[in-house]
Amino acid sequence: MAFNVSTFRTNFKYDGARANLFEVDFTVPLVGATSTEKYKLMVRGASLPGKTIGAINTPYFGNQWKAAGNLTFPDWTITIINKENFGVREDFELWMQSINGASGNIRSANRVSPSSYKVPLHVKQFGKAAPQSIHTAGEGAAVIAHYRFEGAFPTDLSDIALDWGTTDAIEEFTVTFAYDWWSSTFSAAPSATAVAGSATAPDGSSSVDGTFA
Repeated sequence: MAFNVSTFRTNFKYDGARANLFEVDFTVPLVGATSTEKYKLMVRGASLPGKTIGAINTPYFGNQWKAAGNLTFPDWTITIINKENFGVREDFELWMQSINGASGNIRSANRVSPSSYKVPLHVKQFGKAAPQSIHTAGEGAAVIAHYRFEGAFPTDLSDIALDWGTTDAIEEFTVTFAYDWWSSTFSAAPSATAVAGSATAPDGSSSVDGTFA
């Protein structure tokens, strides 16, 4: 088709989503670790998750007939700023230690059930401006997308490199989570396109997996 910038522009009735407008929210299952604010403020990098449906290949006279296989969810990684008190990193070290001790190779007595060490995680995408939103946060910032991870626990805590030559930089580390599945909820913009298999909440917001936060 012929190039027409006006046609492209009219498809941006609302602004484009910004990768730097997000928040990660969770609680570490440790005694006394009840505040989520320190985690929200220190997580500087994350991602909106993906998922994969496998394909079942059946050979037939040299050709491949394909059918849909199982749905899988890849591990999810976040990047965290390290403060001088090591508060957030220490929480993750203790969390992982309680799941599997280093010396005894056993789980803590209060971590016998998976529900005792698995938690929900939330990542929220904010918009510059949204006509309708499913939540508000901060000074009226609209949450245009909300992903909820069910049954998450840390599987990898990265190292922190030390170097005499490093200047003007704050330490960071990553944490990788395994989880059972995720669900998503989106703001109800008038021009939103329905997603096959999605559901609609009473407030008009949509959920891909039919569940709402």
